[in-house]
Amino acid sequence: MFLYILILLLIGIVSLGSFFYFNHGMLVNFIDIGFRQYNNVPINMIVLYSFLAGTFYALLFFIGQEIRLRTRISRLKRINARLTEELDSLRTAPLEEIIIKEEKDGS
Repeated sequence: MFLYILILLLIGIVSLGSFFYFNHGMLVNFIDIGFRQYNNVPINMIVLYSFLAGTFYALLFFIGQEIRLRTRISRLKRINARLTEELDSLRTAPLEEIIIKEEKDGS
């Protein structure tokens, strides 16, 4: 597994390096992102900032998912503990009744 991750990381670094190398001099004349306008921006910076923005939004999404799932797991653990306790009490209830009946019959 470690070797697989290392190979994927190496492929990613080589791909990113070659992209930046081959697009070194390319400029985008005009970019309007809604609240700000930029002139003569290198395409490398656009790709890098887009990647970082996507990573940030994905991180926010997955943190929200993680919190939601951990909350659900803790709720289910509480329900499971309560049901296990109820099941244990139901298992021992008939035995107590049998023991009480035997004591009454034997006395």
